[in-house]
Order: sequence, then C-alpha cells, then structure tokens
Amino acid sequence: GNTGEQPFAITAFPEVTETNPNDSQSTAQKVALPATLVGSLDRMGDTDHWRLDAQAGQQLGIEVLAGPIGSKMEPVLTLTDDSGRVLHEAAGAVLGYTFEQPGSYVLRVRDIDYRGSGEMFYRVNLGDLPVITEVFPLGLARGTEVDVRVSGVNLGDVRTVKVKVSESAEPGSRVELPVKLAAPTASGYIAPLNSKSLVVGEYAEVMEQEANDEPAGANPVPTLVTINGRIEKPGDVDLFRFTAQKSQRLILDVNARRIGSPLDSFIEVLDTSGKPVPRATLRCLAQTYSTFRDHDSSGPGIRIEDWRELTVNDYVMIGQQLLRIEALPKNPDDDCRFFELRGQRVGYLDTTPAHVSMGTPMYKVAIHPPGTQFPPNGMPIFTIHYRNDDGGPQYGKDSRLFFDPPADGEYLVRIGDVRGQGSPSHAYRLAIRPPRPSYAVSFNPGSPSVWKGGALPIAISCERLDGFDGPIELQLENRSPGFSAPATTIPAGENSTSLALFAESNAASPPKDAPKFKLVAKAAISGSDVVREVGGEVLSAVEPGDIVTTVEQSEVTIQPGGHAKLTVRVERRNDFKGRIPIEVRGLPHGTRVLDIGLNGILITERETQRTFTIYSEPWAQPTTHPFVVLAKREGKNTEHGAKSILLRVVPQSTLATTDGTAK
Repeated sequence: GNTGEQPFAITAFPEVTETNPNDSQSTAQKVALPATLVGSLDRMGDTDHWRLDAQAGQQLGIEVLAGPIGSKMEPVLTLTDDSGRVLHEAAGAVLGYTFEQPGSYVLRVRDIDYRGSGEMFYRVNLGDLPVITEVFPLGLARGTEVDVRVSGVNLGDVRTVKVKVSESAEPGSRVELPVKLAAPTASGYIAPLNSKSLVVGEYAEVMEQEANDEPAGANPVPTLVTINGRIEKPGDVDLFRFTAQKSQRLILDVNARRIGSPLDSFIEVLDTSGKPVPRATLRCLAQTYSTFRDHDSSGPGIRIEDWRELTVNDYVMIGQQLLRIEALPKNPDDDCRFFELRGQRVGYLDTTPAHVSMGTPMYKVAIHPPGTQFPPNGMPIFTIHYRNDDGGPQYGKDSRLFFDPPADGEYLVRIGDVRGQGSPSHAYRLAIRPPRPSYAVSFNPGSPSVWKGGALPIAISCERLDGFDGPIELQLENRSPGFSAPATTIPAGENSTSLALFAESNAASPPKDAPKFKLVAKAAISGSDVVREVGGEVLSAVEPGDIVTTVEQSEVTIQPGGHAKLTVRVERRNDFKGRIPIEVRGLPHGTRVLDIGLNGILITERETQRTFTIYSEPWAQPTTHPFVVLAKREGKNTEHGAKSILLRVVPQSTLATTDGTAK
C-alpha cells in the first residue's frame, strides 16, 4: 500500500545540522553564510543560538520553516549583536535586516511559548532572501491611488509600488501590495518571501508633516480624516490639531499593531496649550486592597481584602484603571469579579487594565463632572483625562478613545508609543470620526445535534461597536418540525446570553437539503431597526445520551430583592451511575443562583434531583427572559439541557411577599 504523504524540503544553501550545546549566547554554533540551519527544540525552554559574521551594509534575509514541514513549533527569530543587544525580533516566518557595523552576530531560534519536544523541529534559510520589512503608508482611501514606499532586504531597485483601490472597495478590507523584483537574486528568488497588505479607508487621508512633536507645530487636520504617520525614533510623539463642537462625540482610534506595525500606541486629547483635557472627577467613598496574589492585566477576578462596603455595579479605581463590579466574592477564598469582554476585564472611561500587585489600594468611587469640589473625607480624589493605551479586546494594543468635547473650539491629539519606542517601522493610521453605533452577533455550536427529549444550550455573543449599548432581540429561525427555541434578548449593556434548543422525543433529523437554521438579531439604533442574520447548518436529532434533564417548573417569578426555588431532575441512562454537575446559563445581570458551594450545583451518585435558589438583586429591573438549566456528563464532556425556563422579574407590588413563585 501507499504510505502517507510527507513534506520534503529542498534548499539552495549548504545545510548545517545543530550541534549541542548551543542554548546560550556563549555557546552559539558558528555558521558561514549562506546556509540552511537544521535543528530542533527538544525540551521546555530550549533555545538555539547560531553565530554568523556580517559586513557593514550587508543585507540578510532569514526564513524559518516549521509548520509547512510538519513541525508543531511557532517560531520566533531574534537577531542580537555580540553583546546580546537585540537588534530585531520577528514572530513568524521571515526576518530581514541590514547590518550597520561589521562584526559577529547571533540568531536565536525559539518557540513563542518556549515549548519543546520531538515535534518542535525547524529549518532556517539564511542568505540573499528578499524580505519586505516595512511599508508606508499602511493604507489608503477607497477610490484613490497612492505610491507606497517599500523597504526591505535584497529587493533590488524596488523602492515604491503604486496601489489603486476602487470606489466600491469595502472600508476595512485589505488589498495586497504587488511587489515583484526587477531581476532574480543570486539564488534565484523573483519575489519577496513575505507579502504585505494595505487597509482600505473611508475618509480623506493626510500624511503627517514633521516637526509636529510640540503643540505649536501640531498639524491641522479635519474631523473626518485618517492620518498616516510614524513614530520615527524612541521618545517621538506626533500632535495634530482639530476642531470640535460641544457634546458632539468623536471617536479617535488607531490602526497599527492590527495591521503589522510594532507600535504599542497611546493617544490623548489636549487643549491648545498642551494640557490634558479632564474627563471626570472620581470621589472615593470606601477603600480596600488586593490580596492573596498578584493579578495580571486581563483576568476579570481580583482577590480583595474586604467588600462589606461594596455592591454589585460599583465602580472601583485600582491604580490608573477604572473597573466595575459584576459579582462580589461568595466567600473569603473567592475573587471579586469585574465586568469583562472576551475574558479580559473592561476599563471604563477608556482607562486601560493593568497588572495589579498584591496590596494595591482599591477605592470605591462615584463619577462626577470634571472639576467638581468635595469636602475632605480622608481619601484621594482622582481626575480622569481623555487618554487611552489599549482600546480593549477588539483593538488589542491599538488605542481607541471616545471624546465628548466640553466646549466648541480647537483641540490637540497626541500619539506615541507607550513604551517610548520608535523607528521608521512604527507606522500608524489615526482616524478622527463620529461614532457609528452598530453590532455583530455570533453563536455556537453552528451545527447542533440535539438530544431527543432534551435541549442543547446555544451560546450567543455580540460585539458592540462605537458605543452601542442597547438590547438586542434574538430568534432562531428555520427550525425544523419537532425543534423549538424561545425568543430571547441580550440585555442592554451585556454581551452574551444562552438559550435552549429543544427537540421533542419524536423529532426527526430533517433532510440534508432542508433550509439551514439561522439566528436573526434586531436592535434599535438611532431610531431604526438594524437586523443581522447569521447562518448555521441543518439541525439534527440524536438519541438521548447518558442523561435526560427535566425541571419541575416552566416559569420562575421573582421580585427585586426576592428569591424563588427551582428543582431539576435527571434520569441516568446506559448504565451511567456517576455524579452530575448542574449549570444555569443565560440569567440576566442582577439575577443569580444562591449558595452553590465549591462544587457548584451537584447531584450526587445516589440522587436524582436537586433544588436550588435563584435570587434577584434589589436593583434588578423588571424583565422576562428565558434561561437554560443543563446537566454535564463528566468524562464525556457532553451537555444535556432541559427545556427552556422563563424568568419573570416583576415589580414589588405584583406579589404579596418577597418570595417568588415557580410553576
């Protein structure tokens, strides 16, 4: 029989096989250029070092092959001088560098996460490989043509490339930069090893004009504009002058890291004299501090010493980050959870979440207009200015700032690298524009197989754009006969929910050519209904698994500040006898399950049901919202939902007592 296909690499350069030890600068293995390096990262933390000599002005292209030859490695290449000073680093397949001084240099090869095993092998080609290192500008407006400056190594006479984009091009789309060499390199390459693309813009585009690193030299720009600039050297900043009208919100956002620039931007709004414009004054009302451990800049959970004076939805100032409490600790060994998006905690008023050391003071604060005066209370008063470092999960290291002009007039925006770095590669696109509130939705799984007589939880998420914060109505359509799912909503200010897709016990899988089900979302934005549709696959019904889950009640009614009990039952099948964890998903903010303990809601091996309590916070608003109760089959990692339950939060006058009802 035939063996499976295996990748086979052919190179024009002499091969040099790794010889250990070579895991440090001092033990770097000497190679002569050009060469193909053949090595592997055999253990966790392993790094390989290769020493080479270069002349002043010599151009070196470096290409690493890992994934294409079957390796699990995600390569990072680092070029240093003989003293270990980093000259250039690249995560990915290629690196290009022009040496300024003659001497000995070291190339370090590692995995991005410092992994190592027998599956972490590589081949690195060193020689006259053509590599694009930078382009400028990073984009262009649709319907325009620009000359793009191209820099790199072994590119021959290529200096600029003309790029044209049609008027119909979609803003935010990418256009490939067409770079071809006039003549092959000595080793036969006719095109660069890597490619670059430009982003298509919507607004008029301007180029930064130096010198503009002081308020007096700020470049004047319109308010509907995309600015193309570069932070040319370490410590450099660029300033631009624009006109704004009171209370007409603007968004200032940066596109750099997301399109290949090494810039880690910050932006801030200044008055015409160069002073930061204040955004809010924060008055401290209570104090505690972080404890137990240091906390990174992303996790939503922070352990705190005392929360007796804190409540859900309180704002908390920690260092330079303003956070908001989503859930208080359940016990002294639990974290205080702050609002998050995609697993990263959210900084309010465009503050940027940062590392929190153990013992960092934390203040409950009230937000007031800038300049508000208060009598002393023994705690600090904070002023938040219009400044942003990281724009959030949707922006990564790029900045995004909402600006509400306090008065008609001129303002300055300053941009730089938060680390103080800079080079001709540190390019950016800075847009000044009005907000265009919108949203996108997604769901999972997209190809559901639903247990007959049971339900499958469908997780629905939204991405809110440009400050849109309203409710989003949701409906699963094109459900085949025998399948049902309630209409639901992602409430205002929230980013996700869950619903139960239920299959009757006699449900049958529809034919393959049946209409595919879809999620239809609708939201009111600026007086109009904005509809989004996301397609899935054809539904299928499967025989019940090891668990069938049911609930006694189809509805739960609670008053704000009250509670109601709900009973879930399970039927074990197929000789399964294990314990069964229960989860509740899709409850709106302000409603939660009480007293679940360290193990959560658990039906032990000898039990077939569990009753638990749902609580509504006193501030919860009246609502009607479906939610999901599901059982988890440990070992198989399957989920077995009950039919949807409807939550009703009703005003205090509706029920005679603060206890709720279930039916």
